[in-house]
Amino acid sequence: LSRRRSATIGMGKIKLIECLFFLIKFDFFNIQTVVPQTPFFERLLQLMREYEMNNVLHNEVVKNLHFMLELEENHPLLTNLFVQGKLIAFLNEQTLEDEAILAKIQAKEKGACRRGYLGHIVKIGHMLSNSTNPQIIGYLNGKLLGYLD
Repeated sequence: LSRRRSATIGMGKIKLIECLFFLIKFDFFNIQTVVPQTPFFERLLQLMREYEMNNVLHNEVVKNLHFMLELEENHPLLTNLFVQGKLIAFLNEQTLEDEAILAKIQAKEKGACRRGYLGHIVKIGHMLSNSTNPQIIGYLNGKLLGYLD
């Protein structure tokens, strides 16, 4: 497998994500009502994809998502994660792209290399599939997929 150059993310961005998580978790400044009005989750998932070899960032994203997936049904942050953040679409895209990469690896194409965050994608998928939250189960079963329009 060839080595790919990966974009680097500064520790400042990672620290900012950590700080935002802390503010969200403890709802400082009533931030849980503000975040759903922003593209926070969409940007978080975009950073994960953009910096595909940054394990520290991926761990922060998973930590944020784990907290969100533990929220009660119909919490605005949870809804935002699935609707504006398009979590299921993101996971599906990453899985399909990985299958295409795997085919290239099996065909021994030069430069084919799996993404560094694939294990985190699997972990997020397991968190979703183990959820007992009716809202999350609804999204997974396609009953609440109106956001795909």
